Amino acid sequence: MFILASNYPFPVNILSRGREITFPVFDESRCVEMIEDFLADFGLKNVNADLAAVIASSYVEEFGQKKFTELSPRTLIRYLENYRRDAALRKRILTLSQQEMIIKPDAQIFYEFNIRSLRALYGDDYIDRLREERLKALEG
Repeated sequence: MFILASNYPFPVNILSRGREITFPVFDESRCVEMIEDFLADFGLKNVNADLAAVIASSYVEEFGQKKFTELSPRTLIRYLENYRRDAALRKRILTLSQQEMIIKPDAQIFYEFNIRSLRALYGDDYIDRLREERLKALEG
């Protein structure tokens, strides 16, 4: 399975023919979509949204416990490989997904990580410019 995603646009000098490509931001919905794709690839015919949400929440929780340093497609795939190898882990997470209260992944953690990444790459001015563009788009 090949996955191509990034948290920022690649500049023109990296790409051929002078074009810039922006990959989708890795947020909670993209995370859940990737988990659903993983589950379908794993052999589930009908992917349960609650199961995907519980796995995504578990992934975010492990990020919060500093088990890995970034929220990205790369670390998500590494995390999902644990489910491929460990039947006991699959059974535990399946049991959690069948409870009455389902925990969803925290969107704020993804947002904060993406802002930190953009700030490290482009600086505070870039973040301010993005906010202004989004506000203008909302106004008109």
